Amino acid sequence: MSADTKNRETVRDAVATLFASALVGDGKPCAEVANCQKSKITTTPLVMVMSAGSSRTQKGIGTSKYNNVFFLEVHTLIRDSDDTGLTDQQREDLLDLIDKEISDTVADNETNAAWDRLTFAGGKSRSGQGERSKATKVTWDGKAYLFEVHQLEVIAND
Repeated sequence: MSADTKNRETVRDAVATLFASALVGDGKPCAEVANCQKSKITTTPLVMVMSAGSSRTQKGIGTSKYNNVFFLEVHTLIRDSDDTGLTDQQREDLLDLIDKEISDTVADNETNAAWDRLTFAGGKSRSGQGERSKATKVTWDGKAYLFEVHQLEVIAND
């Protein structure tokens, strides 16, 4: 019998679909959620869900089943320009709102059919907190963006 381990792509796509439901649409903060890194940014706010590595531990001797941990990066980009029609404060507030909605979505979907556990990566530090997201400004294709990275850990056992 040949092995049939979990596919990180399936999990990444499912997480991106959840974020799209929570973040895109009337009255929601994002214009787009992508299930990959986009080579060209055409609209913002944009959230991209990308693969960031795997850890697979065989469940036992003689088995083709694994305890899988998939790592995903969630990138948020908001065009940082007066051309957006938003003030500096409104753009920063929007970044904070998207952060909150990502957190709510993770908390509301800790388990489902595609995974055993969805959480922010990093475990517990000395302060009792998981790994923090990183927010900064970046330049992409000559344009300035507010940029935030969240790291997720998804346990999806075979």
